[in-house]
Amino acid sequence: MNAPAFTGVEIPYASLRGVLPSLKAGTVTLLSSWTTIGKTALALDLARRTALAGVPTLYCSGHEKREHLVVRVLTATADVDNTVLNERPVEPEALERVKAVQDILTAMPMNTVNLLNGPMSRVVEEAKAEDPRLLVVDDVDSLTDPHDLQEAELAKYGVMLSHLARTRQMSVLVLSQLNRVPSDEYGRPPRIEDLGVRQALAQACETVILMHRPEFYDPDDRPMEVDLQVLNPTGASHGTATLAALLARSQFVDLPEQ
Repeated sequence: MNAPAFTGVEIPYASLRGVLPSLKAGTVTLLSSWTTIGKTALALDLARRTALAGVPTLYCSGHEKREHLVVRVLTATADVDNTVLNERPVEPEALERVKAVQDILTAMPMNTVNLLNGPMSRVVEEAKAEDPRLLVVDDVDSLTDPHDLQEAELAKYGVMLSHLARTRQMSVLVLSQLNRVPSDEYGRPPRIEDLGVRQALAQACETVILMHRPEFYDPDDRPMEVDLQVLNPTGASHGTATLAALLARSQFVDLPEQ
């Protein structure tokens, strides 16, 4: 019996799935936030959950070493903090949890590749060689000069990723930063115009997700929560979902029902 045709990556979080049911095959989704908000942790958790469901996944990072990504995936699956393996001695219970999931991770169809300084053509080459169903590109700023982003270059990246997604029928998730804002706007939720020149990349995407973590700006403002606003490339909102961010474990979960 033939395997069912791949139609996209199902979103593993119920609250977000209500706004964005899946990352559709043949399309590109842009996930963007200001720095240190947690988008790498979210993308890595999504990739990990997708691979655990048996979907071939390729995670290309332009800024984080492969061994660091592997540790984060390992400890998230073991349900222990990311730093636990750096402790000496390692807590016996945590070590047992890590050992218990090693075979699971070895068998799951996920590969991580470090592509410091890009270029995007290498991402495309890796994706064609691996032929995953989910490709994560983390992040577009690190694959070019983050201090001199060019609209034409970003538009070209969008065309390259869109063509790759469409011809290979894979789901592509690409991450990016947002432009800095004046100090009097510090802490507000992001808007589509905060993409700046990256809007040229967004035009090749089916969906844009803007990520906001209030706690980053005020520790007492909704601790451990992130908002994910789902928009189309022109800025029309499809809705916002809120998740609990367990950043020490690179995990995101649905909030308990009130």
